[in-house]
Amino acid sequence: MKNTTVIILSLFVIVTIYLLTRTAKKTVTAVKETIKSMTRGYKNNNFGNIRITRDKNGKQTFWKGEIIGTDKAFKTFSSPAYGYRAIFALLKEYIGKGYNTIEKIITRYAPSSENNTNAYISTVVKRSGVAKDAYIAASDLVTLSKIVSAISFVENGIPANEVDIENGK
Repeated sequence: MKNTTVIILSLFVIVTIYLLTRTAKKTVTAVKETIKSMTRGYKNNNFGNIRITRDKNGKQTFWKGEIIGTDKAFKTFSSPAYGYRAIFALLKEYIGKGYNTIEKIITRYAPSSENNTNAYISTVVKRSGVAKDAYIAASDLVTLSKIVSAISFVENGIPANEVDIENGK
């Protein structure tokens, strides 16, 4: 009888732990999905929150994978890969114009008139592992991927999907 009680209690504890673990995982997933649905970047597949651009005549210019969305200020992309691709394209354009360190890139990307640029730089440095004054080459996709991931985190508040980033290269 004593052994049966121990076995039953052990099974109860194992099942309880299993159910709590599953519930916790579901809760974390639900919270992440809620955040994704709430952030502008996730709604628009625009994880860098890149603004709509217009030519000198005021006509909207479209980037590869961009679609007309409901957001009047920020671009909307047809898939996450295109959204991440846009960040890569923008960073490469910046680098080509001499903005070739995290400090220079983020100062241009997230100006102090709209952002806490110093905090943005610090977060990108911390999350990417790249020094703020380290030279970045447009051809260095490993480093750019880390920076894109960090920018997505700053803009959306949750870690980026690395598979989507890879697909956006």
